[in-house]
Amino acid sequence: AVVSTQSTGTKTLLHIDLSSNGLGEHVAANLAEVLSHNQSLEHIVISCNKLGVAGGRVLQEGLENNKVLKTFDLRLTEISQQSEHSIMNVIKSNKERNNPALTV
Repeated sequence: AVVSTQSTGTKTLLHIDLSSNGLGEHVAANLAEVLSHNQSLEHIVISCNKLGVAGGRVLQEGLENNKVLKTFDLRLTEISQQSEHSIMNVIKSNKERNNPALTV
């Protein structure tokens, strides 16, 4: 995990790696809830977990209003191509919003 300390002394989680932890659909639902309110987490690695099609769908829904996530490693998570495509579109949009000079 990468934590940033703000000038106010507040610590903010920027990067988390949850890869290869045996996580399933239930964790995807919890993560989706966190992501729907996320204001600081920019990078997530959740590869090599069995999130499944349902897990991908809830992650997709949780990211609908997310404006800050810039990378989301979903390799080998067994989510559908449709969910992965939708999630990557959110990531692309966030990158462009946060750095308009970047082309993705």
